Amino acid sequence: MRETVDIPAETLSRLIGLIYGAASDDDLWPSLLQAMADFLMQAGAQDARLVSTAETDAIVASWFGDTSSPLPSTASAAEQQVFQLLAPHFVRAWDMRQTQADAETHRQISDSVLDRLPVGVALVENTGAVVSMNRALRLILDNNDGLVLVAGRMESRPRKLLEDALREVTSATAHPGTRTAFRLEQAAGPLSVLVSKLQPTNETTPLAMLWVASADVPLVPEGGLRELFGLTAAEARLAQRLVRGLTLEESAQDLGTTTNTAKTQLKAIFAKVGVRRQPELVQAIWSTPLWLDQGGGQPNRLPLGKHATPAPRTSAGDGRMVLPDGRALAWSDSGDPDGLPVIQMHGLSCSRHLRHPDDALLREASIRLIIPERPGTGDSDPMPGRKVADWPADVRALANHLKLDRFAVLGYSAGMPYAFATAQAMPERVSAMFIVAATPPIERVDDIKAYSAHFRMALMVARYMPNLLPPLLHVVVRSIRKDVYRYIESILKAMPEVDQQVFRQAAFRENYAQELLAGVKHGGQHFVIETLLNVHGWQVDGHRFAMPVEFFHGALDWHVSINAARALVRRIPGAQLHEVEDGGHFLIYSHWRNILHTMRERLSCIA
Repeated sequence: MRETVDIPAETLSRLIGLIYGAASDDDLWPSLLQAMADFLMQAGAQDARLVSTAETDAIVASWFGDTSSPLPSTASAAEQQVFQLLAPHFVRAWDMRQTQADAETHRQISDSVLDRLPVGVALVENTGAVVSMNRALRLILDNNDGLVLVAGRMESRPRKLLEDALREVTSATAHPGTRTAFRLEQAAGPLSVLVSKLQPTNETTPLAMLWVASADVPLVPEGGLRELFGLTAAEARLAQRLVRGLTLEESAQDLGTTTNTAKTQLKAIFAKVGVRRQPELVQAIWSTPLWLDQGGGQPNRLPLGKHATPAPRTSAGDGRMVLPDGRALAWSDSGDPDGLPVIQMHGLSCSRHLRHPDDALLREASIRLIIPERPGTGDSDPMPGRKVADWPADVRALANHLKLDRFAVLGYSAGMPYAFATAQAMPERVSAMFIVAATPPIERVDDIKAYSAHFRMALMVARYMPNLLPPLLHVVVRSIRKDVYRYIESILKAMPEVDQQVFRQAAFRENYAQELLAGVKHGGQHFVIETLLNVHGWQVDGHRFAMPVEFFHGALDWHVSINAARALVRRIPGAQLHEVEDGGHFLIYSHWRNILHTMRERLSCIA
């Protein structure tokens, strides 16, 4: 019989309160997990315990299959008691989330009202990041080049106009009614833009409202004119242009008809509307609610459109093969086709899409970069019951397919365990191993302290209470799928300036959005499995490498401290650490050229 652990009433009460709070506020998850982690540490959960792949699969399946939620057989008495006491509350909390989802449906109905307005409306942050926009603005963006959406951020052409306007209305000294306006001259016709400050809320980021009007967008729906006044289609289209301020001659030219035909149609319009002159016609139409409703019998919501989400992108270097067991393996192949081959192991929730936007840097260094997607990521098929140690077989099959006798491996962030496994399994083919922004293994509670607070609690749950990981990551997966650019903007707030600077490049944000969506393409279950394997599926001690091993780590890395990287390198005989003083966790992009040239020098010496 398992030993019991006394849980103070105030601790249990606080945990239960946080569970219900997190049901309606995702921002409370870190507080809940911190409280659970504090209790486990106080209960003596110091040494990390491995959880078998079969057990983690059962845990994951139970959450996604709405069955009971088992704990691993290695669970401590504290884990058993905490889960047994809290599980019913988690179930009720997730029921509350469903209620919240219903409320979200009602909010979307309210948003559809904005979709029927003839003027473009958007809510944006002071950086230009779009929080929401209506149908009319999507239409304007698809048909104009004066205002564009670049990787989730609104930009004007020239950029300075909107940047200055946002800076003015969102400044700390601007009062709530502050507004400014400007016009964008373009070939498709001018755009009028009004930028106004919103009333302060509990949001930490200043927000502004954009109102955008285009002269070439009909302000009154054709269908409404036909229904309300009994106009023909041709008469309604003429009335639309007259309301926009065009003369009769300009309207006829725009419609591709003669002025005489337009005059005849205008007389019919006058008779049906009950007016005698053109100004009276315009006034009569503006006196109706037609101009407020752009639905016209069509669906309220437009598709997201070419600017809103990254379209699936392939290139000449993308490849897909069938492995011996029938699974598909996808990869990207970029850089110098005749250069030294490097196979990169991508990070957690990443994919083949997340690489430096400028492939010219690879050609400059004479390096061919190949990034295979792990099972269950992007276009690679899932592999039930997989382990980290299974990955080298996929890499071997890919290398054989590409006719690579020798190659280097590059592990980025959480791709490090897979780089280690590949180098150890194929010493005769791996010429060198490079690790960028390493994520050390978690073997004791103290190891988690090396990670940033943003990830610390998820790691604690994955290591000590893996049964709670699926609902935690469900929040992340849902956010990514709902609006990937909004998710990117939310995580940027936790990053230091050195990494935020990387995300200011629109091309990088686009690549990052691509890789996030690819990472959750097969569902949250595979994201959970990848996380559990990263925590439970490998270790450092016992690894002996026959090839050079070099690490690159930023001194400003916010994800993993430089001290943890130093301690890790000391555990690997012969390994070398390159400390990048001004590098963060994304130094593989901010310092890519320097890393490539260092890799090239090492590979040239080996060759």
